[in-house]
Amino acid sequence: MDPAAAASGTPGEAPPRRRRRRATAVLAAAGAVGLVAGLAGMALEFGRAPTRAERAAAGTRELAARWRIRTAGEIFPPTVRNASGLEPAYRIGIAQPAACAEALDAQVAHAFIAQGCRVVLRATYTDATRTLLTTVGAVVMPDQDKAETAMEALSAGGHERYALRVVPFPDTVAADWEDARRQFTAYRSGPTPYVIVQVSGWVDGRTMPETADKERFRFADTLLDHLSGVFVPADDPCKARDVRC
Repeated sequence: MDPAAAASGTPGEAPPRRRRRRATAVLAAAGAVGLVAGLAGMALEFGRAPTRAERAAAGTRELAARWRIRTAGEIFPPTVRNASGLEPAYRIGIAQPAACAEALDAQVAHAFIAQGCRVVLRATYTDATRTLLTTVGAVVMPDQDKAETAMEALSAGGHERYALRVVPFPDTVAADWEDARRQFTAYRSGPTPYVIVQVSGWVDGRTMPETADKERFRFADTLLDHLSGVFVPADDPCKARDVRC
């Protein structure tokens, strides 16, 4: 082969180096087009409004995890008042999250654990006179159906059971607060995986007729209202903390 012909290549054909540059340019252009198209697709995906199913799924996930997302102070604030600003309840202390077998009476704990009870959040409050005590708690369940099934144990046989165990705090008016002093209880649940329970009694352990208890422990209803409100479905779950739709 003629050395000159071999150096220049066949007639009409670009030199090898030029061909490589041209191919690289074509590939780069194709890659840029693909990247732009991909980014455009991502922008459309992220920019679209979530579907009704996506919003519902996000709401379910957020509500189930809210007991971990919210701070202890948000769930159990220092002072709780009713809608009229009356019947205030003052926080004495917040307990560490407890296992269901530890925070619930044995006679009802079994029913809650059988339905998948996860944990119990509790705090103790007193009224404005510092003569009444209430331990209020949120029992965290896997879902609404299991919460409703477990809650049946609280009134089995037509008798309301105290269920929630109290939390005392040393060097406070609740230092001697114990389960034996529980005198009044109430509980609530809604379309949520939470059962809200309160147990109340007197600081000095006195007892009174049941009808009088319900009247005196109205501040405990304030706590039930508040805690029930903490665990209601969000109006717009996609805007809730730590939620992506």
